[in-house]
Amino acid sequence: MWPDDYIEWAKNLKPTLVKLVTDSLEHQAGNGVLREAVDELTKKAVRRAFDRAGQLCRYPGLFADRPMFREWLIGIANREALARFVSHELVLTRLNV
Repeated sequence: MWPDDYIEWAKNLKPTLVKLVTDSLEHQAGNGVLREAVDELTKKAVRRAFDRAGQLCRYPGLFADRPMFREWLIGIANREALARFVSHELVLTRLNV
């Protein structure tokens, strides 16, 4: 059962998560030079989301079911992606920060 269910949920969600984060970052990047950073940012955000999920493995039953885990993981990945996007040097340069 736990954490085997969690591990299976995570494996099954990875392609969906990568797609959702990539789409979100591409939308944020628009058609400019920032699009070249999308793949790198997606990989880092997804990796960080899975790292965070792995830290919670020690709490059996934290997620009642797969949909609850999915929503949490998507939220974490999107937050990580946005944080990495706004702190990327190409964005900071455009914002004159």
